[in-house]
Amino acid sequence: MDVLFKQIQLKALVVEDKLNSSVKTAVTSIRTAVSVDKNRFINDKFNLDLTYITPKLIAFGYPAIDKLGSDWWRNSRIEVKDFLETYHKDHYLIINLTEKAYDSQFFNNRVHHIGWPDNHAPSLGLLLYAVQIIHNWLDANSENIVAVHCAAGRGRTGTLICSYLLTTLAYESRIEDVLSLFATQRSSIGEGIKVPSQFRYVDYVNQLFTCRKNVELVQNTNGLLLKSIVLKNIPTKFIPMIEVFNVSKPLEPVLLLSTKEKIINNNCSSLCKIMGNIAMIEPQGILLAGDILIKISSATIIGKLVLENDPFRFSFHTSFIDDFYLDLKKCDLDEKDTQLKSNKYPEDFSIRLMFMPNGGMYQPYKSAFYAQQS
Repeated sequence: MDVLFKQIQLKALVVEDKLNSSVKTAVTSIRTAVSVDKNRFINDKFNLDLTYITPKLIAFGYPAIDKLGSDWWRNSRIEVKDFLETYHKDHYLIINLTEKAYDSQFFNNRVHHIGWPDNHAPSLGLLLYAVQIIHNWLDANSENIVAVHCAAGRGRTGTLICSYLLTTLAYESRIEDVLSLFATQRSSIGEGIKVPSQFRYVDYVNQLFTCRKNVELVQNTNGLLLKSIVLKNIPTKFIPMIEVFNVSKPLEPVLLLSTKEKIINNNCSSLCKIMGNIAMIEPQGILLAGDILIKISSATIIGKLVLENDPFRFSFHTSFIDDFYLDLKKCDLDEKDTQLKSNKYPEDFSIRLMFMPNGGMYQPYKSAFYAQQS
């Protein structure tokens, strides 16, 4: 009987091993498919959505727990740790750029959670803070490496890695080379950062470290009064709905202006004028300082209900506004889906923001991020 029982146990273990192997193979296939064009690290032990951008910088997808419903199609957290412990034991630092913090103890307390929303730009203060973290870690030991991830390990990850590289002697002022390096290393089709506002913030870092902008003016921003928002070559039946936020703390946006109530109350004409294919919004001089996010959509009014159609957005920092205006072409705007690529917005659709000095007086604006760090 004992012999028979042991034979049954052995067969059960063989079946279980085959089942586990089949499940693992299926999960790996799904994870590979999800990563699409992103280059993966593959050898006889690992198959991860993970890429060395340089020997010291790794870009990778979110390290998820192996549990259905918990981003399991991303990288396995266990496998990521195994990889880091195998190749960079005691010398790795992880930077998590998603909104979702996780238990840092799993990675031996070597995780910085520095998140901002997906497909958005960071605040400039947050970006510079993350760049400094990378410098500090890599300077501490010649064997140290930094592994950066967001959700897919592309947009936010590329924004930080490219910004860091621009602050190094090897890549100083070489913004096109840096963007190309990240894109070709991370993607088999050379696709890197795609969100225009993320490009804009990488360029801000480039301007700071090539001394085209004074970092003191960024830390203590002079506020500007927003005089008007002019939209040129708007679609037909376009009723602009505007929201303006201060996003010095990206995960805690502060609403500064919304035209929604005026649209609901049929009082939009006091704020917005439409002349043919031009719309002008005059927000009566609200004060903007630091990191700003503006969302624009076309409103459809059904009674007291306002529907937002074809929304897009853009982010900027007021320290980089020259001559009191900011011009943005269609290609400079961020979109949620693909509405800007459709025929709804003409190719020559554009936006101009007009500003005024803040009463002619210098009123330093200490951003919420810098105040928090000091």
